[in-house]
Amino acid sequence: MEVLREVMKADSRVIREPEPQVVVSDFGESSVNLLVQCWTKRGDYWAAKCDLAKKIKENFDIQGIEIPYPHRVVRVVQARES
Repeated sequence: MEVLREVMKADSRVIREPEPQVVVSDFGESSVNLLVQCWTKRGDYWAAKCDLAKKIKENFDIQGIEIPYPHRVVRVVQARES
């Protein structure tokens, strides 16, 4: 959660008041889901949103924080002919 706060704090487009928020929103099958909320000027919204997502992923990688992705094993069994 601190990594997320630091990324938002470092972006000059993020408005300081109201303060950016990072909270636990839910528990997934193999994850803890976080909600990240901050405010920007209307004209900065999309660029800031995309840049923040990229920076968050880069900082997670640097910190060794992995994002769990579901893995599926599919087995194909052929039916025998009689």
